[in-house]
Amino acid sequence: NQYWVFKDTVSLPGYPRPLSEWGLRTSAGGLSERVEAVFVWPHNGKTYLFSAGEYWRFDEAGTERKLEEGYPKPASNWGMPLHPDDIIGFLD
Repeated sequence: NQYWVFKDTVSLPGYPRPLSEWGLRTSAGGLSERVEAVFVWPHNGKTYLFSAGEYWRFDEAGTERKLEEGYPKPASNWGMPLHPDDIIGFLD
């Protein structure tokens, strides 16, 4: 129910922080209490968070994190397993 932000291998000051800050609501309307995987997709620069078979997309281009409308969506849209434990990204 908490998250950290790292620069290389070092957690930044002020972390961990409560996951509730992200405002993740499940499709059933409850607050998501965990995140199983996160990545920034290089094709659009958006941040994607996955949990319990659903995902949310955030736009962090401005000065504040903004949850995009229409989420969560099924993680199966990405061909993801129900409970991923990591994601690896490549620039190509």
